[in-house]
Amino acid sequence: MNSIIAEIERAVAAAKTALDRAASPADIEAVRIEYLSRNGLFPALSRRMGEVPPEERRETGTAFNTGRAAIEEALDAARSRLTAAADRGEEVDVTLSGRRGRLGHKHPISQLADECVRMGRSPMPRPAGSRRLCRTVCKGKEN
Repeated sequence: MNSIIAEIERAVAAAKTALDRAASPADIEAVRIEYLSRNGLFPALSRRMGEVPPEERRETGTAFNTGRAAIEEALDAARSRLTAAADRGEEVDVTLSGRRGRLGHKHPISQLADECVRMGRSPMPRPAGSRRLCRTVCKGKEN
């Protein structure tokens, strides 16, 4: 057994331990980055496969693929464990009354008055007998 196989076995054991202790999706992602990402341990080990003597490459390659698959399975298991824990916390109490949806909408004149107030204008007609409503005042039209 060469040093790469021993390192793979140590990495798989450490990853499984870290994933068992993972309490959030960020913890799981950190383990994935540490071992499987582009700059992680497994790509580095893959680059070192050229150092392995030809008679040991098959065994090392098998151990590499098995270790990578074991970490991916542990990642999936940890994700599903966290998802199941989150689902258990979101149970619905069917004995409570439901929420009522809003029906309808505001009357167009009420909407116009609200818009005038938001713009800092008065929704009331102008004094001195002017019949211009907020609509002309809000748009800045002067007749």
